[in-house]
Amino acid sequence: MVYPAVLFDFDYTLGDATDAIVAGFAAGFAALGLPEPDLVLWLDMPTERAVEMLRRREGETHTKGDIHEVDTAYLAQCRRVALRAAELCGWVRISCVDGAGAIRTEEEIHEEIWTKIQSVL
Repeated sequence: MVYPAVLFDFDYTLGDATDAIVAGFAAGFAALGLPEPDLVLWLDMPTERAVEMLRRREGETHTKGDIHEVDTAYLAQCRRVALRAAELCGWVRISCVDGAGAIRTEEEIHEEIWTKIQSVL
């Protein structure tokens, strides 16, 4: 059958493509002849905190975020996809905020990353 058009829905307007995106990781590694990683660390920043930081940066630099940074719904969807990808792919989530929602220091995040990667070194 010949199709008059092919539609790509990368921004979730029509549906949830998370599973296809995750499958794309494995297909990409295979197509390039690369081994899958032993460990993937995902630095997770809650959308609300990311938006606060973006708006603060805009105010401090008198600039405006790019097309993606100004779309809060898009940012939230990206985080939901990342959460799902982390679950499906076995990524290790490193939270960038503490239990109270405050942004962790670089040192705290670094220490957690170092602890996680020691298992594969």
